[in-house]
Amino acid sequence: MGCDATTLQPWNPAKYVASPGYSPLNPAENGGAAYGEKLWMVGAASDTLAALIGADDGCCGKDNDSGGCGRCLLVQNPDAVNADWTAVIMKKNRCPPWTNGCGNGATHFDFAAPGFDNLAFSTANICGNAGTGFTSKDQSAVMGSWYSQGCSSTIDCIANCDKLPDNLRAGCRLFASWGWRSGDPKQIKYKAVECPPAFKTQIEAQFGAGGVQNALVEEMGDMDMQSSEDSWQEKA
Repeated sequence: MGCDATTLQPWNPAKYVASPGYSPLNPAENGGAAYGEKLWMVGAASDTLAALIGADDGCCGKDNDSGGCGRCLLVQNPDAVNADWTAVIMKKNRCPPWTNGCGNGATHFDFAAPGFDNLAFSTANICGNAGTGFTSKDQSAVMGSWYSQGCSSTIDCIANCDKLPDNLRAGCRLFASWGWRSGDPKQIKYKAVECPPAFKTQIEAQFGAGGVQNALVEEMGDMDMQSSEDSWQEKA
């Protein structure tokens, strides 16, 4: 997570891995929802989106290349099976311009959901390395191509989440239960919101100067976005 890079002191690449606590969380089990949301998640924002959501919050790291660390969006996917669900997404990482979907002024967010990496597009997968908790990069992508496995939505392929390490299965299943029908939904609604305090407390506790509390890495699912304002926005 790019927002953790400046927190790690001294710099040690072996300790620069994402905490399993960054896996999707159920607000009902972690202090309660602030906006009726069903999930709390973190993700990687493009530079354009980071500029729209504001400066680093101060709670959850700092990214020297773009702002917005610790800032949140409330997101709804009307194309999902559970179309009424919303999720609060916090920026904890940067999606740089050379990454798929994040260049040319795109307002793009990659959601961190374990098992949902797509190795055809991933640029920074270290799963399988010592300390990551995965046996291979392939294990981190067990849900990454669900749409090519005869599944009409992520719900249909939810059993693939059970191929993950025990402490990442719940987060994988929670995100899969949302029921996305596409990895790039076209009718996303979203708005900037204050991150729920309990969510910020949870995320802030995951990484310190000495690194993460647990050495497991999670991967990303994708979503393009148009902009970030106080009112609902919609991706046409």
